[in-house]
Amino acid sequence: MAGKAVKRSTAAASVALKVGLFNAAAGLLGTGAALLLKSSLAPGFAVGFILGGVNALLLLKIARKGVLMDADKAGRFVTVSYFVRFALTAVILALLIYRGFLTPWPLLAGITASIFTTIGVLIGIARKEASQDA
Repeated sequence: MAGKAVKRSTAAASVALKVGLFNAAAGLLGTGAALLLKSSLAPGFAVGFILGGVNALLLLKIARKGVLMDADKAGRFVTVSYFVRFALTAVILALLIYRGFLTPWPLLAGITASIFTTIGVLIGIARKEASQDA
């Protein structure tokens, strides 16, 4: 039983590493493109992409911990962790926009690009696993 949990934990860490690396590469490319397009867009895009990438990694961490817990504890843990993560993200976004550090559109474009990158990587990993099982 413990061997399966360690194996699952290692696989989940590998998924998180792949998501993180692809997000880093896509973030650098996107920030470079934003810099070439209009230099004032690049900081907002970069911060949004970083925020989206950190959110994705936190979600993976929450899911990994939740899978290893008892069902009763996992339900509460995942629910509370999800809302805490969401609230922190909302507060950070609101402060960055309200204080005038960044404009909302490049920030949201960065977060959206990070989400799409994460989804794409996860779909690729799932397809690879499915083809190995067949």
